Amino acid sequence: MKKQKETLQYLLKGKNEFAQQQLDDFFIGIPDNPNLSWYPSCGTDYHDITELSPEKVSLDGLSEFPHLFLHTDCLDALSGKEEGDLLDKYDEGTTVLNSSVELIINPEAGINFKISSEFTWFYNDDCVAPVIRLLNVTRTTPDGFCSIANVISFVWENNNFLDEFILKFNIRISHLVKVREGLAEGGVRISITYALSMLSVLGTKYLVFGDLGWCDPVTKIECIEQERMIFKKHHLKPLGYDLHKICEVGLWSGFPTGFYKIEYLNKVIRDGYFLKHLGLLGRVCR
Repeated sequence: MKKQKETLQYLLKGKNEFAQQQLDDFFIGIPDNPNLSWYPSCGTDYHDITELSPEKVSLDGLSEFPHLFLHTDCLDALSGKEEGDLLDKYDEGTTVLNSSVELIINPEAGINFKISSEFTWFYNDDCVAPVIRLLNVTRTTPDGFCSIANVISFVWENNNFLDEFILKFNIRISHLVKVREGLAEGGVRISITYALSMLSVLGTKYLVFGDLGWCDPVTKIECIEQERMIFKKHHLKPLGYDLHKICEVGLWSGFPTGFYKIEYLNKVIRDGYFLKHLGLLGRVCR
């Protein structure tokens, strides 16, 4: 099986020579099979680089930390940002952009990128390629804890990213962060929550969950239909699992957020399995 770093090096290229050099230098510094964290619908939130930093996870009881953070969002909150700029004026801490270079997807990869009205209110039929940046950012908490991390930021709709980037190329996601997806008013039409049924396929070890949004019957049906399509398309047979709560962060983007270790069961699940865990995770379903 191809090493995870090799897959990322195949998929991601620098937009120019300088960007490619920065990307090459970054890849030199990570393992062949790095731990990846994915934060869908991150907006301008960078709590994850602090809460999942090597120093913090050791204190909170997690045995592994991400080597790279993947952020996806339909809106380009980084447009016009330069080195030294603050990235989230609403954060109780401060996040500063140290550096940013633009990347592109390797055209040979054959990725079917789209931001569709099926999944988001903020769709753009003229958007034919994702905006991707390799960032280095520093976040400092109100109590002075400082973390520096590399983030690859994708202007990319969550469902299409899961389908065409993660699952298509067997990208392993060691840490899944599900905190502020932004259903309805935030622009999301079909939640990525059904990815909770696919954790064994993603190779996920830890779940960070604090999204206390709504989940009405229509949303549940749409999620299950999307989940069923993904299962069939990628020939998935995910396993069930138990969640073991490790710790809790009082307020992450306004949400009480739990950290969970995943223990997989030797049992293949059926579609809709993600609904089983929503009560435990604190999501309000009506």
